[in-house]
Amino acid sequence: MKKRFLAIILVLVMAVTPISALAEGEASYNLANALKNYVDANYKYEMDDDAVIDFLMKELLTRNPELFEEVASVIMESLDEHSKYYTKEEFDEFFAYVESEYSGIGAYLTSDGEYCKVTGFLDGSPAEKAGMLAEDIIYKVNGEVVTGLDSNAVATKARGETGTSVEITVLRDGKEISFKIIREKLNENTVEHTLIDENVAYIQILSFSSATGQEFTDALTQYKRQGIKKYIVDLRNNSGGVTSEALTAVSNFIEKDKPLLNVSNKRTGEYTYYNPRYGEKQELVVLINENTASAAEIFAAAIKDNKAGIIMGTKSYGKGTMQNTLSLGDFGGIKLTVSEFFTPNGKEINKVGIAPDEYVANVERLATAEDFEPLTYEKKFYLGDSDPQILALKDRLRVLRYFGDDMDEYFDATLDAAVKGFQTDTGLYPCGDLDFTTQTFIQNLVLEATVLEDTQLDKAYEYLTK
Repeated sequence: MKKRFLAIILVLVMAVTPISALAEGEASYNLANALKNYVDANYKYEMDDDAVIDFLMKELLTRNPELFEEVASVIMESLDEHSKYYTKEEFDEFFAYVESEYSGIGAYLTSDGEYCKVTGFLDGSPAEKAGMLAEDIIYKVNGEVVTGLDSNAVATKARGETGTSVEITVLRDGKEISFKIIREKLNENTVEHTLIDENVAYIQILSFSSATGQEFTDALTQYKRQGIKKYIVDLRNNSGGVTSEALTAVSNFIEKDKPLLNVSNKRTGEYTYYNPRYGEKQELVVLINENTASAAEIFAAAIKDNKAGIIMGTKSYGKGTMQNTLSLGDFGGIKLTVSEFFTPNGKEINKVGIAPDEYVANVERLATAEDFEPLTYEKKFYLGDSDPQILALKDRLRVLRYFGDDMDEYFDATLDAAVKGFQTDTGLYPCGDLDFTTQTFIQNLVLEATVLEDTQLDKAYEYLTK
């Protein structure tokens, strides 16, 4: 009797599978659900929901093995927002990204509600050279609307074979702008660093990949040998990555056997990860903002709770879960949330974030002439030219959100595209040349624009040098 009921449900599922109209699909689901509830309430014997689901999946996939990807995707979508199913191609690309060796457009992405936005670029990346800017919202990839997808899913769609092209459509100030970008092989260096002065080193961690811990340790060791004792570690716009690499990096600043992380896991229960290394406390400021997430929050929390430095900036994103990956061979793989992590003092991170010790927000203000190198209006500039005035014009176009952060004195193809876009939007003839009329329009409009002062970095430096 029970088996006949399960077979009836299976027939209903099979019947609605090919229905494409949403209304009909919802009606079929409602009918099947009502039938299940009726049987559950009136059936003489106990109804086992797990057995029903198991039977449905077995029969459905036995008869229609091609539906595995759809079934697996639905299972993972029913979980939290960070659990996901990947096809084989997507899974291979995902691992290539984690290892920081892949072909793509070279943009850092983060999820922002329903949208995915650009937070930065690899140096000389195809995306930046094509004219994409930080804060652009990714709207379409090859014509497919990607609203609602997380940053990993959007990044996977943007990646592909070296030399192939991908069309990325962004929303910028409410307008759709499309870029045709040639993918390049990217070997990402996740740590960038420089000396601000003879006493203060600045180290930026862009993301946490499988090599980040060693890259960070190498940079720190280099500066220690030079006698540097004051550090600014910039985790702003770092969306996370490999948890173990964040622990390796932060362990450099924390004494041996001090707690770095608390973890809650269904299989192993709750446990604390202690520093196995001999870290050394330094004069340290760690910068965070609303896009600092996941593994980057682990780093910040370990510093904060161990009082190994000052956390400065704005409250972080609040992703306090860890995911494991499982390969399904030719059937792809999954990323599954298996743990929740907490600060060394046991405070929640997930959907809460890390509050800075000193709240500092970057300041927006109207641009002034003093913010830029003066324009002389002595020369017109064309594609292929090189001149310090071109750098001055690029800087103005950057503030007007027509150009990225790749500042130099060369009139390259990226600048040509930016100038044409500016000319089109301002009613000028889109020739791409920096003639005197275009230079004047750029100067007049930039003095009506707002500039963002990096108050956070200034305050961090001031804190270390006051």
